Amino acid sequence: MRMFPSPPFSLQVVHAAVRQSWQSLKHAGKEARSHRQTVLAACAQNGSALALASPELRADRRVVELAMSRDPDAIRHAAPELQHDAELLLLAVKRDAAAWDCVPRALRNDRDFVLQAVQAHPELLARQAPWHEDVAFVLECVAGDESGQVLAHASADLRADKLTVMQAVQINGLSLAHAAPALRADRDVVLEAVSANGWALEFAHPSLGTERGMVLAAVKADGRVLQKAPANLRDDGEVVLAAVSSDWRALEHASSAQQSNKTVVMAAVARSGLALQFVPVRPLELSEPASEACRAAAAGGGREVDEAQGGGSRWLREVLHVARCSCCWACVACMCQLALGACMRYTISMHACMHAYIRTCKCTWQDLEVALEACMQNALTLC
Repeated sequence: MRMFPSPPFSLQVVHAAVRQSWQSLKHAGKEARSHRQTVLAACAQNGSALALASPELRADRRVVELAMSRDPDAIRHAAPELQHDAELLLLAVKRDAAAWDCVPRALRNDRDFVLQAVQAHPELLARQAPWHEDVAFVLECVAGDESGQVLAHASADLRADKLTVMQAVQINGLSLAHAAPALRADRDVVLEAVSANGWALEFAHPSLGTERGMVLAAVKADGRVLQKAPANLRDDGEVVLAAVSSDWRALEHASSAQQSNKTVVMAAVARSGLALQFVPVRPLELSEPASEACRAAAAGGGREVDEAQGGGSRWLREVLHVARCSCCWACVACMCQLALGACMRYTISMHACMHAYIRTCKCTWQDLEVALEACMQNALTLC
C-alpha cells in the first residue's frame, strides 16, 4: 500500500525549498504560508515574500520588520493596522525615501514624524508644503543633518533670506552651498559659515573664497582646508601656523618654505610627531651657520652634533624632541628617515646623527635599531 508523507514531513520539504528560493513559497499550501519559520526564511531573502504569507503573519510585527529590512516597500503587503503604524512607517522611510509614498496623510502632517524623515532624507522636505517654508522647522532639520543638504530643499524665499541662512550656517556651515548666490557673496554669511565648518570655503563666492581673512577663519576651524587655499596663502606664516595648530596634517599642503619654518613645524609636531613626514631635509639650509654646524660635526669624526656651533643642528634636535614627546615610538621611523636624510645631504656621519638623536630621546642603540628596521632599506639608499 502506498504511504503518503505526513504533514510535518511535507512542511520540512517546503521549508528546505524556501531556504533555497523564497519564490518556492508561491507553490506552497496554506499550511506552509502560515508557518512562521518558513515565512521568515522567505522574507529574509526578499521582502516581497510578505505578500505570500497568511493574513495572520502579515499582521506579525516581527515578520513585517524583517521583510521591510530587505525591502521597505514590503509595508504595502502588511496588515492594514500595521500600514498605519508610525514606528514601522518611519523605519521604512529611513531605509528608503521611496517608502514615503506609503505614508498616510495623517502622518504627513505630524511634525515629529516629518522631522525625523527629513533628517534621514533631506530631499523629502521639498515635497512637504508648508514645512519647507517654516523657518523653525527647517532650522531644526538642519541641526539634525550632517550633510548640509536640508537647506537645498527649503523654499526659495528661505534660501534667499539672510537671517535664516545666517542661522543655518551657524548650525552647519555646509548649508552655505545651498544659499542664494547673493548670500554666498555676503561677507557676514560666509564668515559665519567657514567659522562653523572650514570646508564651507569651497562654496563661497570666489571673491571671498581667496580672501586672507576668510581663509584664516576656515583653517582655524579645520586646518586641512589649507589645501583649498591659493598658493600665496599656503606660503603665509600666520595662515599656515593656524592651520597646523588646528590639524597637523595641514603641513602637507603648506609651501616648501613654510614646511621648513621652525615655528610652524614645532606647532605641527606638537600635535603629532607624524607631521615629520611632511618636513623636508631643507630646514638645515635656513642659515649658513647651520650648514657649518653640520660640517663641523662631520669633521669631528663622529662627535655629537650638539657639540657643533650653529642653529641648524639645534633646530633638528628640538623638532625631534617635540615629536618624540608627542607620540613616542609611533613616528620614530619617520624621524630617523629625517635624520638620515640630513646625514646624506650634509655628509654628516650616520653615527654622529644617530648619536644626537639618542641623546635627545634618551633611548638606547638597541631601541634605535628596532625603530630603524622598518625604514632601513630606504635609509641605506639615502646614505
